[in-house]
Amino acid sequence: MLHKISICILLLTSLTIYSQETKKEPINPLQTKFDGQSLVEVNYSYLTGSDYKLKMERPEKGLYEKGEIGNVQRINVGATVPFFYKKGLVLSALARYNYALTAYDRVRPQDIEILKLNHARNEETHSISGGLSGAYFVNIFKKRLLLTASVVADGSEKRFEYLTGLFTATMTVIDNETTRMSVGLFGSTSRAMQFPVFPIFTFRHRFEGTPYLLDIILPKQAYLTQLIGDNGRLSAGFSMDSQRGYIYPGQEGFKHTYTYDRIDMKLDARYEHMIVNKLVASANLGFVKCYRGVYREKNSTRDIARFSQDGGLFFSLGLRYQLR
Repeated sequence: MLHKISICILLLTSLTIYSQETKKEPINPLQTKFDGQSLVEVNYSYLTGSDYKLKMERPEKGLYEKGEIGNVQRINVGATVPFFYKKGLVLSALARYNYALTAYDRVRPQDIEILKLNHARNEETHSISGGLSGAYFVNIFKKRLLLTASVVADGSEKRFEYLTGLFTATMTVIDNETTRMSVGLFGSTSRAMQFPVFPIFTFRHRFEGTPYLLDIILPKQAYLTQLIGDNGRLSAGFSMDSQRGYIYPGQEGFKHTYTYDRIDMKLDARYEHMIVNKLVASANLGFVKCYRGVYREKNSTRDIARFSQDGGLFFSLGLRYQLR
């Protein structure tokens, strides 16, 4: 489920972008300078070290490893390329690549009789996905309804693993000069999701007489933003960051393929600067805590092992090119 939430996050971001691009008068004309749809985006992040624990859930419960993670480095590359526009319909091609390098240190296995997932001291994971997405706008009872559908294939550097269908239906219920609010549903065909359908919510509000704008996309993020000069934007708030890696143990007693899904909760500040027209650089600094990490057999909703980690600091640098 965690990985599908990350795909949902990408779609939710597109909901805000699409609604802005089809609206004649956006909430804040200056704010849309940074909110144009990203054609290509590259991010590097560094997470500082902290203690961790790994607990087996099946076939028998028990803590079987604890230690320290020296650091985690990640590189994320994504592209969204619209290639068809017609009467409220937008078709896009999607591609993403995620890389993570985790440096383990002071690993202390527990002396218990449990079949263990061994890992390397410096462990690399790769996740690659691509697909097609469509968005369609229609007015119902004078309200804007946005429908999206996507087919996404993903896997690792070794092989293809999943083909998943995703959809959203979101209606704008409030839309005026200062506030825009939407509610809707997200669904997935993934057999690994415990809840294949769940609600989504977006809210954007400009505080009159101030330079501040509140931007909420649940379950993705909540940020308070302020423009800095003509080409800068400062944001502070909360977000979720989800990562998936595929594991091939090659050990007796284990199946061929496992997934490692991790979701981090972040409190951070972000500064964005438009270097030239459509090219935006960004920097983030904040606190990150692993909300949940789970190992599962492929296509299963049952946890094999659970990962927990103390909180730490992180920073990230990004560069993106917008369509407008």
